[in-house]
Amino acid sequence: MTGVLRHLGLDQAGGTHAHVSRMIRHFGIDTSHFVRHRNGAHLARLRPEQLLVRTALDSSRTKPHLLRRAR
Repeated sequence: MTGVLRHLGLDQAGGTHAHVSRMIRHFGIDTSHFVRHRNGAHLARLRPEQLLVRTALDSSRTKPHLLRRAR
């Protein structure tokens, strides 16, 4: 739903979200193709042994927040 609001150029506030949701239900628009992502749950979390590996000198470094999470 947030993507719909962004595409329409509307504020992503609760009232706007509720109104658009009601209108979609009212007109019977199919939303089965909408994908829900909650708090990054759609991202696969890497295990420490996948992150803590030696890399080539010219490769980019692993992001610090991922390293901290791998402890």
